[in-house]
Amino acid sequence: RQSISVNIEARCGRRPSKGGNPKAFFPCQVLDISAGGARVLSRNVYVEGDRFQLETELLPDERPFSVVCQVLRVIPRRGFKYEYGCRFEGLSEQEQQRLLRAVFTIQRKILQAQRE
Repeated sequence: RQSISVNIEARCGRRPSKGGNPKAFFPCQVLDISAGGARVLSRNVYVEGDRFQLETELLPDERPFSVVCQVLRVIPRRGFKYEYGCRFEGLSEQEQQRLLRAVFTIQRKILQAQRE
C-alpha cells in the first residue's frame, strides 16, 4: 500500500472506556496516510500496541474521518513530540473505500500542483 505525504492537522485522543469520560482530544499532525494506516506526529505519549482515536478532515468537502489507530512504531522527535507509525483498525469496507478515494483525490491534487 502506497502512502502519500499530506501534512494535515488532526486530533488524537484516548478511546473512551465503557461508561468512562468523553474523549479528550489533542492537536496532532498526519504526516502521511494510506488506506491501511498513517504516520502521526503528536505530543501525546503512546507506546507500541496502544490504541488511540484519530480524527481528521482529509478533504474540505467531506465529513471527517474518525479511525482507531494501533501504534506499531514510536520515534522520539525534537520538541517533546513523537512520531507514530500506526495501523488502522476496525474500518468498515465502506470507510476503507471512502479513505482510499480521499487518498487518491489528494494524490491527484498534488500531481496537478506539481505540473502547474
